This record gives sequence, C-alpha cells and structure tokens, in this order.
Amino acid sequence: MKTIFVTMLLLLFGLNLSGQVSEGISYQTIIRDVNGEVMPNTNINLQLSIIRGTIDGEVVYTETHTLQTNSFGMVSLVIGSGIPQRNTFNNIQWGGSRHYFQIAIDLDGSENYQVIGTSQFVDVPYAINSKSLVLTDPKGNQWNVAIDTLGNLVPILTEWQCGFPYTDTRDGKTYTTINIGDQCWMTQNLNAGQLINSTTSQTNNGIIEKFCWDNLEEYCNTYGGLYQWNEMMQYAQGLRIQGICPPEDGWHLPDDSDWYELVYALGGEGISGGKMKSTGTLEQGTGLWSVPNLGATNQSGFSGLPAGFSSYGGIFLNLSFYAYFWSSDEFTVQNAWSRGLSYLGTTATRYPNDKEAGFSVRCVKSQSTQPQIPTVLTLPVYNITTTQATGGGEVTDDGNAAVTQRGLCWRAGAIPTIELNDGLVINGSGLGKYFSDMTGLESATQYTVRAFAQNNVGVAYGESLSFTTGTDGQPCPGMFTITDIEGNVYNTVLIGEQCWMKENIRTGLMITGSNTQTNNGFTEKYCYNNNPANCLAYGGLYQWGEMMQYNTTPGVKGICPQGWHIPNDDDWKMLEGSADSEYGLYHPVWNETGWRGMDAGKNLKSTSLWQSNGNGINLYGFRAIPAGYRTQNGSFTGLGAVAEFWSSSTSAEGTAWDRMLSYDQDKSGRFQSDSNGGRSVRCVRDAN
Repeated sequence: MKTIFVTMLLLLFGLNLSGQVSEGISYQTIIRDVNGEVMPNTNINLQLSIIRGTIDGEVVYTETHTLQTNSFGMVSLVIGSGIPQRNTFNNIQWGGSRHYFQIAIDLDGSENYQVIGTSQFVDVPYAINSKSLVLTDPKGNQWNVAIDTLGNLVPILTEWQCGFPYTDTRDGKTYTTINIGDQCWMTQNLNAGQLINSTTSQTNNGIIEKFCWDNLEEYCNTYGGLYQWNEMMQYAQGLRIQGICPPEDGWHLPDDSDWYELVYALGGEGISGGKMKSTGTLEQGTGLWSVPNLGATNQSGFSGLPAGFSSYGGIFLNLSFYAYFWSSDEFTVQNAWSRGLSYLGTTATRYPNDKEAGFSVRCVKSQSTQPQIPTVLTLPVYNITTTQATGGGEVTDDGNAAVTQRGLCWRAGAIPTIELNDGLVINGSGLGKYFSDMTGLESATQYTVRAFAQNNVGVAYGESLSFTTGTDGQPCPGMFTITDIEGNVYNTVLIGEQCWMKENIRTGLMITGSNTQTNNGFTEKYCYNNNPANCLAYGGLYQWGEMMQYNTTPGVKGICPQGWHIPNDDDWKMLEGSADSEYGLYHPVWNETGWRGMDAGKNLKSTSLWQSNGNGINLYGFRAIPAGYRTQNGSFTGLGAVAEFWSSSTSAEGTAWDRMLSYDQDKSGRFQSDSNGGRSVRCVRDAN
C-alpha cells in the first residue's frame, strides 16, 4: 500500500458534562500521500483507536468510518460515532492514566489498515474537571482547548501559525501554507480579483483584475489567476510590498531575494525545481503536468502548478508545461525578474520577462525574528573593458541587525571572500542598491565577483557571478588595416583561422531609407535615421542585392575591398564556433536556426553602446556594435538593441541567412531575413 500521512488541523472536543462520559470528539484532518500531495475526492476507510497507558499500550476502544475527502483532501468526523470494533466509546475510563489517539487508513477496502499517526491526549481527566486541556498534534505542536458555557470543548485560538490554512478576508478564499526554511509560503497560486477578458490589459482602476486560462473562472479555481506585473504590484514600486497579496498578517510579494532564499534552501537552482513541482502527469491521470514531468517530487510542499501564461493579444500558452512566477524586482523599464518551472527538468530558472505577460503569483511572509546575517544580491556586471568593469549589489534584508558595511570583492579563477581576493571595495552601509568600479583587471581574464554585506552576526555573500575582461584582439599577420575603394580604413582582427574586419563597412553614397537601393553602377548605403553621422559611428546598412553587387554566388567580393569577401553562412559558423565557450568548430548546433550556442554573442559584442546593461565582453576583438537595421518597409529600428549582419548565402527565395546579436542574449542568432531589409556588413579575408 502506498504510504499516506495526515496533517492535523484541529481537534474539537464536544463533551456533555451532564454525564460522566463524552458523547464524541469532533475531528478534522487533511489526507496527503507520501509526496505531500493532498488527496482530494478520494474514498477512504479510517480506523480510530484509543490506547491507554503508553503509546503501545492497551487498545481500549476501536471504531471505523467510511468517508470521502473533499476537494481540499479534508475529512471531518466525530470520534465515538463510527462503527465500534472493540468495546464502547462511552465506557472509556479517562481518569487515572494517559490516553493516546491512533489513526489508520485503508484505501482499497481490503481492511488492511495502515497506521498513519498516533498522538497523545494530554491531561484529559484534568480537563474535564477544570474545563480546559492541552492537545498535542503529531508534529509536537500543543493546542489549548477550553470548555464553553454549553459544556463543549472548543479550541482557544491564539495567533495564526504557518502550516495551517489562511483565509483572505477580502473574498473568503482559503490558501494552504507551508514553512520552508525561515519563510512561510502559500502553497497555492493567488486567485484574488475580478476576471477580465485577456484581450484587455489590466489597469489601475482600484479593482484587482485577473486573467483566467481561456477566460474561464474554473481555470482560476484550479491554477490561480494570471496577473500582469504592474497589476500585481498595484502600480507601486519596491521590494517585498503587499501588492495584491492579503493586506493582513505581513503577506507580501516575493522579491528576487525571497526566491533565492527558497531556491537555495532546497539545494540550488539545478535541483530545487523538482522539489517545488507538484507530482503526477495528465496523461497518467495523477497530476496536472504533461509527461514526463521530470524529477518532480514536491519534497518542499510548494506544489507548483503548470499554469502557463498569457501573452500579447490575450493568447494563453504553455498550460501543463510550465509554471511562471513573478518577483517584485524590475530588470528594465519593460521587464521584471521571474522564476520558472518546466515539465522537462528540475531547474528553478531565473530570467527577465515582459511586464505585460500574465504570470502566476505566490505570496510569502518571513518567519524569522532573531538576528541573522543579511541578505544581499550580486547585480549583473556591465561596462566590461580590458582592464575594468562595473558591478553592484543590493542588500534586501538586514537580518534584523544594522548592516555596517557592504561592497564587492573579486578574484581571478576562484570565488572571492573579503579575506582572500584580487580586489575589494567598500560601498557604504545599510539597505539598498550600490555600484562600484572594479579596476586594475587583467585583459582576457575570467573573474568571479560577489557582493557582500556585514552586520554584527556575520558576513553574507551574494551569488557568485563570472565575467571575462575584453581584449583588443590580435591584428591579422601582415595586415593590421585594410582600406576600401573610398579610402575608409578598417582595423583587422584574427579570430581562429579567419581574418575579419574589426568594424562594419561604411562605403557608398547615402540614400534615404524610403528608397530602394538599385543596380545603377555605384554603391548605395542607408545611414540609421537618414543621419550620415550614424554611418560614421555604426557603418552603413545595405540591402542584400546591393551588398552582393547583384551577384548571387556565396562568398562573392561584393562591396568588400579586393582580397576580401562577403562572409557566407559557413564563414559565420566558423566564427561562432571559434568564439563560443561551449560549442566549438563544426558542432551541429551551428546548423540550427534561431538562437544557438552558449555565449558566442556575448563574446563577440562590444563592451559599450548596448542598452539595458546588455554589453558584451569583446573577448576576441570583433567589437560587434548594435547598429540596428532598416526594415523592408523603409523604417529604422533596433539601434542600441541589436546587430544584424548579412551572409552571402541565400536561404529561400527572397531571403538570405543573417546573424543577429541582441542586448538580451548571450547566444548568437541565425535567421532567414527578407533581402529588401538593410543590414550591417562585415568582410572576411580570402583564404591564402
């Protein structure tokens, strides 16, 4: 038989004091399986026994009940009203010795009962005389019970404790809760607010609004609501704010540090997702995740559900495949941090997402009041050059003791501490964000950096982040520069066995973006926003035919100088394989379409000009800059955000392969693009 256990909610003793014995004991419990999952709407047989003297002493009374759990996995019964199997409930002599209550379960009707819990009745005879008693549940928690004016025993309720259901006073909805480390989490997605159609954005109108999958309330009842980030925040900013969480008892929206605390209490990003996912699969009729739901154990009791999300235009995606949870931390003006769980693995992934998406929300509260070390985050490193970089940290919790100093420490090739490092900078004290320059770095070197914060309890460190300083690159042997037909001079750089131009080509006569480049005997170019200064800074933008000089042969010279050519699709694959730290030359990944590899994009991007801290590290001196592009309709877009480079290889009629690098990607992108668009051009030297 599968192992089962119970969560005791409360015991209500109903005593009739006009007689010598009680008429019954009211009892409620939640039935869970071995993975901590509640068992809703399940037929069960319970056997209840009263034991005298010791926990393995004489059984003085036994009865059985046939019941069905409700939709929350709960059963309610009265001990004394079941079918007696041994002796009579009214003949139990409560005085003179201790008594224990034992519960056993039978799921298949075989009468093979499995004991799932034994708990002591504390001082019951004294309680009958003094009209009060203390009960101890299976976890050792003690509960005070008193006798009311009608002679019934009722619980003396003190403040609510984590692990018991919590009722939101705004709408009466009840959420189960669980302790994980020093945190108390709701184990169900929030379902507060008024359902609106997903084609309409949630707005700041004084009413909490939610999306439900397929715009049906029944999905919210199962998976919780989906909320756009600003609606969740209730149009405020800050960390650990209430937002749409219940207004009482300290519930707040989890910030990035709350998620970190949860994830690392469960063993880290790589395995915590499995411990957070609910178990079972749709295909097997045992859960809500799609097959294979890899590694799902729900060991934490977090019970993450694959609620999917709502996207642009009111489209719902990924139900049963993924769970997405907001944090209250912004990444950029348009994006905020989130956590995700997948049916394909055990990782609890951290990544930024568009605030307009509708994600699930969990509420959390801190359980700790004792002083402890602070909580500090290491912020992403940016402005990386050959000899310096800028990093930062954020102290999100002082640990109930003042933070006396905070800062950064870094080290080449190893994890730094404040005692052992290659550099350290102190940046004030207290809560909040801070930024510092790391100087005196060696070029082309990988460093690890950590933020730290200290109070009178000790030193806390943020996550270790690695970055690599850039290099100016090695010029091509015997050819440090190359000059085009107009006299424009370009630096060269040797990457692997290839010799590349270090800058985008800018040859040609500027025409406006609204015009089409034509085969008229001279080279034409676009300058971003029709501004010639942008051609000087970022190079020209060219339609595919103009760049090729109306020759369709891959690897043709085109607009490149003599001895150089437009890189074909294979030339780009060689560059990517040389630049990526994970996937080398000729790896099959480079034949794929879309974003590929590990960090070729990051290693090829320049260390400046990219928006939203999306700079690269220019590891090989290629210095790809975000020149944007001209659309096939004649408009310009993407300056500061993307770099797009033509190849000389066609992909389909009217399209050609290009390469894209983006501010929000470390990977390199291979896409089919309309030949009428305007993109940047790099030239590569012909093989000797």
